[in-house]
Amino acid sequence: MSKLTGLEVAVVGMACRFPGAKNIRSFWDNLANGRESITFFSKEELLEAGVEQEALDHEQYVRAKGAVDQHDHFDADFFGYSQREAEVMDPQIRMFHEVAWESLEDAGYNPETYQEPIGLFGAASANLYWQAASMLMRTNNSSEQFAAVQLTDKDFMNTKVSYKLNLKGPSVAVDTACSSSLVAVHLAARSLLTGECKMALAGGVTITTPHKKGYMYQEGMIMSPDGHCRAFDEQAKGTVGGEGCGVVVLKSLKQALKDKDHIYGVIKGSAYNNDGGRKVGYTAPSIEGQSEIIKKALKISRVEAESISYIEAHGTGTTLGDPVEIESLNQAFQTDKKQFCAIGSVKTNIGHLDSAAGIAGFIKTTLSLYHQTLPPSLHYERPNPKIDFESSPFYVNTTPVPWKKREQPLRAGVSSFGVGGTNVHLIMEEAPTAEKPSVDKDHELMVISARSKQAVQTSAEQITSYLKEQKDVPLSHAAFTMQEGRKHFPYRQAFLASSDRTFQSAGQPQKAFQQPAVVWMFSGQGAQYVNMGKDLYENDPVFKQTLQKCFAIILSLAGVEIEKVLYPITEADFIEAEQLMQQTSYTQIILFSFEYALASKLMGLGIRPHYFIGHSIGEITAACVAGIIHLEDAIRIVLKRGNLMQKMPPGDMAGVTLPAEEIKHELPEGVELSAVNSSQLSVVSGPTDRLQVYIEQAEKSGASVQKLKTSHAFHTSMMDEAADQFKEVLSEIAYQQGEIPIVSNVTGSWLTHEQAASPDYWASHIRQPVLFSQGIETLLGLGEVVFIELGPGHTLTQFVRRHDRYDVDKAAAVSLVRHPKEQAADDEYMQKAIGKLWSFGVEPNWSAVRKEETPYRVSLPTYPFEHQIFPSPQFKADQMMTALTPSGQEENHLADFQDWFYIPVWERSSPVLKEQHHHGKRVLVFEKDGHIGAYLKGRHAQVVSVCQSDHTIKENDQLMKADVHILSHLEWIMAELQQSGFIPEEIIWMHDELTEDIENKPNYLSVLDLVRLISKYHNTNMRLHLVTSQAHDVIGIEKVDPLQATLTGLALTIPQEYQHIECQHIDLCQDTKANWPLFLSYEVEMHDQEQVVAYRGSSRWVRKASSTPLRKEKSSKHSIRSNGVYLITGGMGGIGFTLAKHLAETYQAKLVLMSRSQIRERSEWHKLRDAEGKEAEAVKKLLALEELGADVQVVHGDVSDECAVQKAIQLAHMAFGGLHGVIHAAGEADGKIIQARTADDEIRMCQAKINGTYLLGEALKDETLDFFLLCSSLVSFLGAAGQVAYAASNAFMDSFAHAKRQEGKPVISLNWDRWEKVGMAHDSALAAKVNDMMALEEQVGISPEKGIKAFQEVLRLDYPQILVSVRDMGERIKHRLTPVQLEDEPSQEISQIIDERLEASLSDLLSSFFKHEPDVNENFFEMGATSLDLLQMSGHIKSVYGIEVPVVMMYSHPTIASLAAELKKIHGVKKEKQAVTESSNLRKQAMAEGKNRRKQRLKRK
Repeated sequence: MSKLTGLEVAVVGMACRFPGAKNIRSFWDNLANGRESITFFSKEELLEAGVEQEALDHEQYVRAKGAVDQHDHFDADFFGYSQREAEVMDPQIRMFHEVAWESLEDAGYNPETYQEPIGLFGAASANLYWQAASMLMRTNNSSEQFAAVQLTDKDFMNTKVSYKLNLKGPSVAVDTACSSSLVAVHLAARSLLTGECKMALAGGVTITTPHKKGYMYQEGMIMSPDGHCRAFDEQAKGTVGGEGCGVVVLKSLKQALKDKDHIYGVIKGSAYNNDGGRKVGYTAPSIEGQSEIIKKALKISRVEAESISYIEAHGTGTTLGDPVEIESLNQAFQTDKKQFCAIGSVKTNIGHLDSAAGIAGFIKTTLSLYHQTLPPSLHYERPNPKIDFESSPFYVNTTPVPWKKREQPLRAGVSSFGVGGTNVHLIMEEAPTAEKPSVDKDHELMVISARSKQAVQTSAEQITSYLKEQKDVPLSHAAFTMQEGRKHFPYRQAFLASSDRTFQSAGQPQKAFQQPAVVWMFSGQGAQYVNMGKDLYENDPVFKQTLQKCFAIILSLAGVEIEKVLYPITEADFIEAEQLMQQTSYTQIILFSFEYALASKLMGLGIRPHYFIGHSIGEITAACVAGIIHLEDAIRIVLKRGNLMQKMPPGDMAGVTLPAEEIKHELPEGVELSAVNSSQLSVVSGPTDRLQVYIEQAEKSGASVQKLKTSHAFHTSMMDEAADQFKEVLSEIAYQQGEIPIVSNVTGSWLTHEQAASPDYWASHIRQPVLFSQGIETLLGLGEVVFIELGPGHTLTQFVRRHDRYDVDKAAAVSLVRHPKEQAADDEYMQKAIGKLWSFGVEPNWSAVRKEETPYRVSLPTYPFEHQIFPSPQFKADQMMTALTPSGQEENHLADFQDWFYIPVWERSSPVLKEQHHHGKRVLVFEKDGHIGAYLKGRHAQVVSVCQSDHTIKENDQLMKADVHILSHLEWIMAELQQSGFIPEEIIWMHDELTEDIENKPNYLSVLDLVRLISKYHNTNMRLHLVTSQAHDVIGIEKVDPLQATLTGLALTIPQEYQHIECQHIDLCQDTKANWPLFLSYEVEMHDQEQVVAYRGSSRWVRKASSTPLRKEKSSKHSIRSNGVYLITGGMGGIGFTLAKHLAETYQAKLVLMSRSQIRERSEWHKLRDAEGKEAEAVKKLLALEELGADVQVVHGDVSDECAVQKAIQLAHMAFGGLHGVIHAAGEADGKIIQARTADDEIRMCQAKINGTYLLGEALKDETLDFFLLCSSLVSFLGAAGQVAYAASNAFMDSFAHAKRQEGKPVISLNWDRWEKVGMAHDSALAAKVNDMMALEEQVGISPEKGIKAFQEVLRLDYPQILVSVRDMGERIKHRLTPVQLEDEPSQEISQIIDERLEASLSDLLSSFFKHEPDVNENFFEMGATSLDLLQMSGHIKSVYGIEVPVVMMYSHPTIASLAAELKKIHGVKKEKQAVTESSNLRKQAMAEGKNRRKQRLKRK
């Protein structure tokens, strides 16, 4: 290493993806072996990619490019992006995310735990095609256009990455054209030297779209005629374009050495400048500019030019650029020494990477220094005639050669010159010589984690394979890097690496718990053995010192040398120790000491407990470690306890595989239950002979019995005397308040302070049975728990695992010391245990695990991203123009009255007999038994079937079972799909199979739950197929099930609220059930935009609306009788009362009106003539009807109430002698988006339309009527955002009419268009808001007069279903997904303004939605807004700002201030000067619009 200036910067991490290279190692392999990585496309490839045939046939078209692999791959979930965001995101930004992360991993740093600021300096190339494609081509299907800017604009790339990676230093977008990424390195180095950050990432990326394309060669331009870059060669005529990404991690050399970083190379100094006007043209290079900056870099670095032995040139291979570059180098070097410095250009290998060109050259040079090898520069044969290499310091290196040192360290220069004249040059030097690697220890703990089980396995394979191959990488360094230099993800696996490079897994990949409760379990008697933990005793200082401390206290109190019993030296000592180890007086104190030493070791490792539980003697250890009893007192207690118990009459203990409840009643006299260890594990104890009798009985009954290694029958009445004597000793002890909660053996619950300080408690401890199982149950109730057994073997861990409440998803148990029969070193076993604990989410202090060793960070294989493919948009110029051209606005005129009438018709399409091939399409099927899924799978679809079941069961990745009517089950399904990475493109909902009869609840609730969950989990486009059976009357012979028709309303409404969800209602027929899979397979492939289709026979039918002429001849029999008797439900509502007035005035009808409003007895009506209020208004209406000539009876009640309906019909007969017709006009105004709806909303909405219609049909079945008119709505035919229940219930009414017509009943469903001045659209504020939102306020609807006329014509037409539309139905169906736009498109200036005055602008803009001037910090809902208000507000913001604000954003940011802040965050804030005038204009416009909207509302009121 040369003399340090203090300005050196170390390269401590690198990552790249270049043509032909997916990482640093493969890139170096290509360079060192002289491989060219340019892709030459075939004509067929390019044609398929969209290149025009005319271009391909042109003789100057070159089909070459330095293409990077997997340009369209991205692990969106890793960085927390939704599918929609990732789809829109520029591939450059995607790749830069991943490579930046890889560079940090290569450096061995986790940005989330690194305490100092990390800077990011990055460059990306302009990708205008992608921006246009992503934004414009999604205009019609993306509800989140506002996010597209930050996801596609390269200027947001760095701050996006800084946000996602938690980089808190400077985050700077660099753009100096071709030199951008090397300028980024220079700026990053400067930022480190000025202290702005302690670590910096620098790099660049270029991904071009379309990906597969060549270029048109032009003589004299910079592109090569044959796709090869021949830098400095006489045949050089240009370069070739390329793609790639590179990022390096930099630290000051001083800091890197201190932190023991893995240093690839050192930047001695760097500089940059601009040519200014010192050249013949803007794009031309400048000799003066280039030579000046090279001199400056040399000066800053304080090195001589003659010490440089390699130059990585800009080297584009152009006839002008190459000679200029060599001449500038000649002038900068100013030496007479000839051809001592090699020169080369990475562009000959991978092409010109535009913004990433500089970082490619930098990484190549750094790797050359690191490997001390000069790789060849390709395609050089003879020099460019304008370059005199022989008289210069330079020569072109054409073969890979060792890079040998002279007097100085290896040094190199790296140049990058941008179009426009920004030049940058860096001086580099080889890394300081590292210390000689340490010899590998016997074993090292390797920890590997990822975000999925599969990724953990992949990472484990990569890292273990790498370490087996790269034996120069010390295992201790690798272990340190993975322990502290990598982020620890949820899925984990630990390995023990041996010095011979074999790897033992410490368990299977495991999903770590989140902050689990850590429980230390202290073992009891029975598991002890001689030499337990001996390797720990010999090799672990903490463990040994603690044990020796205990031994010394024991020796002073009892005069016994316990060490000789636990760790005997001679064979004779061992034999004696085996005998003593089984004596209680020795066993208990040895176990106590051993467990206490283990506790000290764990504490030292940073594995701290939350709770304790001990088994028998283990509870005293727990009390000591918890601080209740001092160590010396605890040893005194244990010694006395052991001696007293030893003196008791001998007895035996036996474990039985039976629950305690069964054992209690079977025990012979003298045999007692002494421990309940687990749900099916108990211990019985007693005199040897009596216990033997029980053992034989138990074994005969099939129980498994095992005698324990104990000398006495502990925890039985045989210990009574010992307990009494023990109490006297306990009375002399001082007890403290414990620091850690303990679960008691005596109670199975928490040990209280009173118990812990009571001699009676600890005395009873000897006598009472050990309720360990109950204690474990108490601890399992805490949630996620990790149990650690402190003691020999794994007895307690087995107790935990065999407990009935043990759930592997919530609990784990780990033992620290091997069983005596296990062949493993104790310290190795302990290391594995630490690895298991880590995998379960218990984080140790890694420096303590390594025993304070300080290894180096090393380069290891990086994270195996789990990529999804996000294809590039494919379209041509004419499609671009279509996207840019706004669609023409439909004229909003009223059709002639005679053209208002339509009937639904079904048109037959071609028979569907051909089987489809689904080409791997991802399909999610909700069905009863899996038959649809199986069929589609056989047609090459990727299918996941969800079959109906009472419980959630995942049979395999293709089959799940759940109850789709339970929301938590649906949530489980979606979470499982997301976990497995299955994102469906098509979803099939077999409604007929899944329908559940739930009284008084709509049958479609689960579909809405599913839609809400789709919106939560996925933003990618998908299609939802809602499949019913015989919901519609298609060919006139099927038995119609009207309830199934509610799905039509859903299918038409869902896409109007969720623009990424297409929806289709498919109605099948029971007669062709065998062909259902074939039909559905066809629909999965069909994309004709038909939203309502049916299959009858083998034909596909689509629903249309056909205009029907009015009947010109007058019928001799009027449908309405003079003085006829008519029942009207909803008779006091707008349409109902309008028709009642008509019947009263024209026919002097006798009317029975059903109303939910309470109206007093007729005798009291006169009192209300001059009164005000709702009831008074109703009475005045009734009196007006009578004045027009009607006889009126009023029934108070809801049409969904069977008694009220019966009462109304009976009243018609009793008061008027019969019933001639019924008008069902009752209903609820709908007004809530699906995302905000609840089951109660649906139930309320469907009462009148569905339940009421059914009840009327049943009550009227024996009546002979002239007509039974159902007031339906066009919403059932067109759908409407915010009105899904209204659409569903009206669709039911339509189908109900057809079903009743099949029975011969005169039922008509009249699908009304919007009425003016009356009806729910007028009376309901919520529905009015829908009209506002859909821009209907100024549109013409049905006047009451025309409505009456239409009513009469509908009765004369006498079809089961008639649609009344004031505008052309064909056009309305065609454009039902396109919102009506009446306002002019916002100007570009307005749509782009998001400035500091945004809050004020939004306040003015939205003021008309609230009763008072809004406070910017007041919640929308607290100000009285509804979910429909949010829809309307969203649309209004779009009309002014030109961006869509999803309603979900307004839910999460429900104040003007928070919404404005979020919009600023997403779109950025305009500078003050730029925004002042525009903002002022915007404010005025918003205020004017607000006033206008208020006027409209007042006018409506």
